[in-house]
Amino acid sequence: MHLPLTLSGDAERDTEAVLKGLSDGSAYCVFDSVAPAWGLRLSAAAKTVTYSLPGEGAALEAETQAWLYGSDGATELKTREGALTLPAGAYRLEAMRRGRPWIFSNAVWVD
Repeated sequence: MHLPLTLSGDAERDTEAVLKGLSDGSAYCVFDSVAPAWGLRLSAAAKTVTYSLPGEGAALEAETQAWLYGSDGATELKTREGALTLPAGAYRLEAMRRGRPWIFSNAVWVD
């Protein structure tokens, strides 16, 4: 599991930060043997899901495929960063690289 946070050394504060990250959708499962994945961001607010995948440039690398899954099916992502207006529900991101499973996010909720 990856969490986008820096530990402080204060056990109580770090525990709260880890639990918050696990519950707010900012944690994700990644297979580092496929490719590093630090920098993934996925959030939801005001009927919009915003995402940013690791990598450089605007386009996804040719060997990378990514989808946003919700109750209404899957939306293929064509760019490395973006924002989508979506109906209310839970959404999670999955990505494959070179035909291998790579990233599986926790769900984020659109109200």
